Formats: sequence, structure tokens, C-alpha cells
Amino acid sequence: MANDKQKNALAVATCAAALAGLAMWARSKKQQRTRLLRKQLTHLHFDLSIAEIEAETERILAQMKRVDDEIAALPSSAVTFENTVQKLINLDHEMLSRVTNVTFLGQVATDKETRDVCTKADEAIDDFAVQRSMRADVYKAVHTLYKSASYQKLNPVTKRYVHRLVQDFERNGLQLPDEKQKEVQAWKQKLSKLGIQFQQNLSEETIEVEFSHDELKGLSEDFIAALEKGNNDKYKIVLSYPTVFPILNTCTVESTRKAVEYAFNRRCISTNVAILEEMLDIRHKIALTLGYENHAAYVLEQR
Repeated sequence: MANDKQKNALAVATCAAALAGLAMWARSKKQQRTRLLRKQLTHLHFDLSIAEIEAETERILAQMKRVDDEIAALPSSAVTFENTVQKLINLDHEMLSRVTNVTFLGQVATDKETRDVCTKADEAIDDFAVQRSMRADVYKAVHTLYKSASYQKLNPVTKRYVHRLVQDFERNGLQLPDEKQKEVQAWKQKLSKLGIQFQQNLSEETIEVEFSHDELKGLSEDFIAALEKGNNDKYKIVLSYPTVFPILNTCTVESTRKAVEYAFNRRCISTNVAILEEMLDIRHKIALTLGYENHAAYVLEQR
């Protein structure tokens, strides 16, 4: 009986120690993620001048190319996780804030010159990203790691990352003949430009709707007072998120909410519908070229 009690006590103590260790590990991981997030936030800068945005864009592209070139230059016998995939992970992590710094103002800057230069930066970076995704020499290095004995020693999460990276390269058409690869790359670059143009059209939209004070019931007087007056003493509603969302969430007049929702979702209808149709057509062509029945089948393969 005494031995059983001792065994039970030992089992309980062991379980408690394991749970305590697990809790400490989870806490440590959470603190690590918080530190990384804070570090990344401190690297965000939204006060760059046009010249600084252009210069930083060039530095971003140069660094991306330098890392890819270093990986591509590795002989197969020298390939490791640290000098291939880890380098790409580190690069992606660093670029999260740096790319945001030169592109985000394209959506929110009050002057058109800044918005335009950020849009150009976005186009250049996206275009280069397509080129990077089609680099057979980088794919070869990553695939060498994927087929190596060292890959089998990686932890499950890291192995899955490497596997998805290899899969992404292959889903970009690197298994196709050279001419078909160039065709897919051109389509992807066109898709990128169309997507940026679609978003820029929305950002530059200037259409407004007007409502009387009574039609804005439920909104705070401070919000209403900040609106510009239009014709017949009505208030102008610019179809931007900071204006639209408060109306949809707090205005008690159903017809006002309906009118704003309708106008908001019809922004750029004369230009963006054509862009969307072209994008759908290109996506379908890419899917067929890659051997899929349609774009939906291409997307669902990884779901």
C-alpha cells in the first residue's frame, strides 16, 4: 500500500513538473513572439520623403537579389538549411517592415506625388518577387536540401516549411519547358500590375454622396461636424473606410446605410470590372498551363 502511494505521489509530481515546464516553455515562446513583434514595429517609418522611398526601394531589390544569388551560387555539397531556407526566412522577416515603409503610404498619403511613388515601389517589388519565384537556380538549391538526409533531421514545422517552399516553386511552373516558364512569368507579372492598378483606382476614387443631418442620426455630433458641407446644406460623405465604417456601424437610418453600402461597393465600377475580368482570364490561363482544370483547382490543392 505504501509503495502504491509513493508511486502515485511520484507520478503526480512528475506530471506537475512536466506541466510546469510546458507552461514555462509556452510563456517563453509568447514573450519571444512579443519581442519580435515590438522590434518589427519599431522599424516602421511612415515619414519617408519621396527620395528616401525611391532609394530604399532600390536597396530592397538589391538585397533580395544578393541573397538569392548567394544561395544559387552554393555547390550542392555545401547546401544546408542555414545557408538556404533560413536565409530566405530571415530575408522575408526583415522585408515585412521595409517593404511596408515604401508601399503603405500609397494607400493613405494625402499628396498624390507620394502615393504615386509608393505605387511604383509596390509595382517594382511585386514584379521582382515574380522573378524571384521563377529562379530555377534557387529552386535547385532548396530542392537539394529537401532531398538530403539533413532535411529528415529538421523538426516537423521546419520540414513543412521547406516542403511548401519547394511546392511553391513547382506551382510557379519551374517544371515546365523554358518557353512555357517565360509565358507563366509574364502572366504573373501582368497579374501583379493589374492588382496594383485595381487597388490604386480604389485609393484615388473621389466620388461622394450627400445626406442631411436627419439622415445621419445615430452618428456623433463630432463626427458630423467634421464632414464637409455640400449642396442644400447637406453633408458630403467621402467613400473611404474612416467615413464609411462609422456610418454602417452606428447610423440608425436604414436608407442611409443602404445608400452608403451600395455606393461604397460600386466604387470604380467603370474601370475595375474590366481589370477584374482580365485578371480572371489570366488566372485561368496560368492554371491550364500548369496542368490544372481551373484556377479554383489550383488554389484548392493546398487547402
